[in-house]
Amino acid sequence: MKNRKNFGINCDRKKNSNSQLVIPDISVIGGGSIGLLLSSFLSKKNKVLLLTRTSKQAKIINENGVLVSGVTKFFSKNVVAKKYVSKLLKGAKILFVCLKNYDTQKVLTEIKQNVSLRTLIVTCQNGLGNRELISNIFPKNKVVESIITFGGTKKMNFKVDLLGSGQILLPKNFRHKDMLNIKNPFIKISYVSNIKEHLWKKFIINCSINALGTITRLKNGDLVNKKSGTIELIKSLVKEAVVVARKYKIKVSDKVFNDVVKICNKTKNNINSMLQDIINGKGVTEIEFLNGKLLKLAAKNGLYLPANEMVYDLVKNIEHMNRKIYG
Repeated sequence: MKNRKNFGINCDRKKNSNSQLVIPDISVIGGGSIGLLLSSFLSKKNKVLLLTRTSKQAKIINENGVLVSGVTKFFSKNVVAKKYVSKLLKGAKILFVCLKNYDTQKVLTEIKQNVSLRTLIVTCQNGLGNRELISNIFPKNKVVESIITFGGTKKMNFKVDLLGSGQILLPKNFRHKDMLNIKNPFIKISYVSNIKEHLWKKFIINCSINALGTITRLKNGDLVNKKSGTIELIKSLVKEAVVVARKYKIKVSDKVFNDVVKICNKTKNNINSMLQDIINGKGVTEIEFLNGKLLKLAAKNGLYLPANEMVYDLVKNIEHMNRKIYG
């Protein structure tokens, strides 16, 4: 391939002239950090189609493969990329949705006609309400929730940093388990019987970190540094979220604040995804599916959450300012 740069790893990849004819076992929609990581992990054993927002990103991935760096380094040459709307989707047994929540309705409606009724749809998104939203678009497909506990930072259209070890949590009765054999020491797949409790735990953690990190522009580790002055606010955010969870009969540990601190320390150099959106000039974030969703659930039970309402309002103001600046 002409003028292709060497990025410190053996990237010999013959351009696949028949790539458009490859029928995928698994499709991943969303070319952000999680979409790149997931498609590269899964392509070790399966034929993977990665659906991206732009033809430009798809072309770059088809020419270069996907390069993962960070805590581990490997090169995946088996990912075929296409722009969102592709008839190749019909062959996929599993579709992993790695879109930002605010893009879900528009993008999945666009690809709906190309998704087989037999395709199992897995949402890998932050927040609550994703399964319900996707089920409304695909009422005849089975839709299940998953939890991704690792993070990444997209460095280029084909390059992504894995920021730490983590898990992919899926329902215990998940079909196609044989397809998800990820052989990577940093990533583990677990099947759990109480997926909703795990989903709520991650939801509470995200509500406690993402908005506050966006407002203060602090990395995760700095949020729990006593010098930052944010510890007490995190405690309030967690406490309010736990009250709401228990109203919905979700079992939540009394030590969930400790979990937040551990995660912040474990991912101390991470810039959370909401803050990344703002830094990248976006005028919308996932706040509606996080603290915004929590406030709606609280209101249905007559609960007032002052800490969550404050961070929600401040993030909405930051979104507004970004729209004024960047259009």
